[in-house]
Amino acid sequence: MAIWILSGVKRRLNVITQIVIVGLMNSLEFLLVPDLLLWGRMNAIFALMQGKRIIFPRIDK
Repeated sequence: MAIWILSGVKRRLNVITQIVIVGLMNSLEFLLVPDLLLWGRMNAIFALMQGKRIIFPRIDK
């Protein structure tokens, strides 16, 4: 995936793929090992906020 990121080929697909992978990873951590997460089950809220920030960046004019 690092080569894909650096190459810049199909950037939008790359971003969507990364968001989906991170979301799946967070879901598995939430279900299987919440005690290992920094904020426990609250970690999901921070992950959703970060995903929203990446998908919908704030544009100041």
